[in-house]
Amino acid sequence: MKKSLIFCFLVAVNTAHAEIEMVPLDMELGYWETSAEIRQSDAISKMLENIPEAQQAMMREMMASSMKIPTTKQCITSDFFKDLKKKMRESMGRQGTGQDCNFVVTNSSSKEFSGKLSCQGMETLIHTKVINSKRQESIVENMVAGMGGTKIKMVAEWKAKTCPEGL
Repeated sequence: MKKSLIFCFLVAVNTAHAEIEMVPLDMELGYWETSAEIRQSDAISKMLENIPEAQQAMMREMMASSMKIPTTKQCITSDFFKDLKKKMRESMGRQGTGQDCNFVVTNSSSKEFSGKLSCQGMETLIHTKVINSKRQESIVENMVAGMGGTKIKMVAEWKAKTCPEGL
């Protein structure tokens, strides 16, 4: 009994440290557009707390239009999936901060992806779900020490098999 408990413990420890293999999401190749909008921001909520109630509704309405993030356009080819984990780690590894960040894949299948980016004073959680091969929805939660969190909803949609020139 004691030996089997130790064996189970060792298996659990080794499994916990095993790196999750990254599986490409089920998606059509070609031209994709991704729209995004801020769903929740602790910094904005704190700012609104300091404004009189009569003006809060007006401020929320004004800010709602500015909380849309410009649409991103991307050409997804079969080359996109080569060394995907390496590309992702490289793109997420520095985030323009000049500091090293750690990116860990926490779940990966053809239908879902989750990851966590940790930098000094900042943590970002990413969760993407494949709705179908032509649509994906993601929630990105960003927590910054002293600032609180921001939640962004992203929707990626396939537009065409061929990509516009210059993309």
